[in-house]
Amino acid sequence: GSSSTPHSCWLKCQDSACYSEGTKDKCAAATLERCDGFIPGVDMSGGVVSDALCLELEECQALCSASPLCVGFNMHKDLPRCFLHSYGGDGGGCTDMVEDPIFDSYVKLNNP
Repeated sequence: GSSSTPHSCWLKCQDSACYSEGTKDKCAAATLERCDGFIPGVDMSGGVVSDALCLELEECQALCSASPLCVGFNMHKDLPRCFLHSYGGDGGGCTDMVEDPIFDSYVKLNNP
């Protein structure tokens, strides 16, 4: 498993009491887990779990910095939600950093 897996929006937020009955009620537990970055209809679609991580900017940056394979990440402009991009991994290639108006892109310096 990947070191980013525990931060998966789907894995840590899908069963949160804060999201019962399809509502996104505010609660302390969800705030601590950054679950306001969880988007139920997007983070699980067609049986596929998204790579979205529910983390703040500094947390995404630290996770990317700690991974030698990470080359950068996209950070949602308004929510604690990001996507790491890396060389290699299971896919063998470089994951695409797609331009998106609701995300800011960050590129790690000194990539191998």
